[in-house]
Amino acid sequence: MTHPAIEARDLAKVFPGNVLAVNGFDLAVPQGAVYGLIGRNGAGKTTAIRLMMGLLRANRGESALLGENMLTAPARHRARITFVPQSPRLPQNLTLSEYADEISGYYPRWDSEGFSGMLGRFEVNPRKRFHQMSGGEQRKAAVALALAPRPEALLLDEPAAGLDPVARRELLGALVEALGESEGLTVLLSTHIIGDLERVADHIGIMDRGRIVLSAPLDELRENYCRVQLVFDETDVPPDVKIPGVLREQRSGPVLEAVVRLEHPDQLNSIRALPRTRFREFPLGLEDLFLELQKEGLS
Repeated sequence: MTHPAIEARDLAKVFPGNVLAVNGFDLAVPQGAVYGLIGRNGAGKTTAIRLMMGLLRANRGESALLGENMLTAPARHRARITFVPQSPRLPQNLTLSEYADEISGYYPRWDSEGFSGMLGRFEVNPRKRFHQMSGGEQRKAAVALALAPRPEALLLDEPAAGLDPVARRELLGALVEALGESEGLTVLLSTHIIGDLERVADHIGIMDRGRIVLSAPLDELRENYCRVQLVFDETDVPPDVKIPGVLREQRSGPVLEAVVRLEHPDQLNSIRALPRTRFREFPLGLEDLFLELQKEGLS
């Protein structure tokens, strides 16, 4: 039996002042998956990732990256995993090249050629000292430093924060390229830029109040939710019309719009067959789905 590359069971973290940041956090990311973790600010995403990285000690529960707890994992195991925090802390008085030379010896699979290529693609000068770089350049440098060791697991906490759309696209392009070149690379990507996730993620988890409340393959989420519109040949929507699986609906004159959870392929057949009615069905994007679930209090 293959164990998840990234897993957590019942993690909890309480900060001073009885602030409960993570509570009952469960996660299982299959090897080779790109798992997108989304949630509102304060949902606990950053704390959960820091717990799994061994940067914080949990009050309850356990976690493992590539089969080992990062609090006790030896250096050879930690070299298989890289992490880009929300606010990278880089030695400001060193150049990027100096810092790369300093840390590359800790990573047996360090790819110098690939690292140079990424810096060229990102237009980051390796001879620049970090204090001379903009915030966006430092973030791109941090991502390049995380990909250069050719990790088996990569955790990214808001890697595109502060980047303009062009820089975000470059970063995502580098990530897609790394996935293509690294067989079995597992990625956990936390971000509030949901549109970015749809380009790279194959699994999605929605986090709320310190725990994951919905987790599924992205394709499955797309198949299981939709938006429907009914236009009746009457002045108003008939009051007895009910849409199976409705999460939210809005009635305005003869128009009924609804967001629906689909549980089986024939679920909407009765609605499609209503007489003197025009029926339309639309796919629901990930961002729309997230917003709808927030409205319903399901996440």
